[in-house]
Amino acid sequence: MTIENNTEGGTDGPVDVLAHVEASCDRIWRSFTDADELTAWYWPSRLQPSAALDVQVGGHYRISAAAQPMAVHGKYLELESPRRAVMTWQWDGGDTTSIVALTLDPAGTGTDVRVVHDGLPAEDKAAHLQGWADCLGRLPAHLAA
Repeated sequence: MTIENNTEGGTDGPVDVLAHVEASCDRIWRSFTDADELTAWYWPSRLQPSAALDVQVGGHYRISAAAQPMAVHGKYLELESPRRAVMTWQWDGGDTTSIVALTLDPAGTGTDVRVVHDGLPAEDKAAHLQGWADCLGRLPAHLAA
């Protein structure tokens, strides 16, 4: 798997991460939209993650970690199975609501997975860039299992 950081320097613009994954769009889509699958790879297992997903436009999601007091939640704004999802993103206890767009494009024998996270405060961008890269880095092992 190859991960590219397409985020330009400075504080303007979104976090933009592209990963090529050797799996179909359908298979990757399922990994993002099935709560059991998402729980298995999205955050490290040492965090004891769990997910609740209502995958429909206007539906809500929540991903939490039992081993650490952290959770993120939001609402699905757009869903075009199996190619695109757009959702709000807010950390529990946080004041900022941002937007995450997931795009899956067939490429060669696999799929280009792009996450564009917009509306983050400048001081949060580096952490989210690393977080998305780490997250997408765990996906291939889950798909191979």
